Amino acid sequence: MSEKEKFQQARAAELEAHKASIEELKTKAKTQVNKLETRIQQELDQLEANVQEIMDTGDETWQEIKSKVEDLKIKTRSQIGKTEAKMKEEVEQLEKVIERSRNKLQELANTGEDAWEDIKKGVEGAWTDMGNSIKKALSRFNVK
Repeated sequence: MSEKEKFQQARAAELEAHKASIEELKTKAKTQVNKLETRIQQELDQLEANVQEIMDTGDETWQEIKSKVEDLKIKTRSQIGKTEAKMKEEVEQLEKVIERSRNKLQELANTGEDAWEDIKKGVEGAWTDMGNSIKKALSRFNVK
């Protein structure tokens, strides 16, 4: 097996490992969003129970408090949506990095033995960037 073929084979294996890491990232991100939604819903339920208790006491400010609770619910749902959108955007960016890396690997496969040394540095650079991007994203979600 030539050095070029060994290099290609190693990069292809790394690419598959990175794809698996991204799938794990997607799962972890979804789990974190679900946990966040559950925790926030519990807090909102408790807050609503507190408002109901105030309402039951006949305090005239209950409508004002209930309005604040509704505002909080809206802001919370918006924040959850933003968090989920940010996670999706990050995964999409990682998928683009993997696709660029896959293209570089294909470019390498299409070169002759003489030209591969010239392209090798570009492929290695793309691989380093991809690995760093994936590690950074995975660390944000505590995925190892």
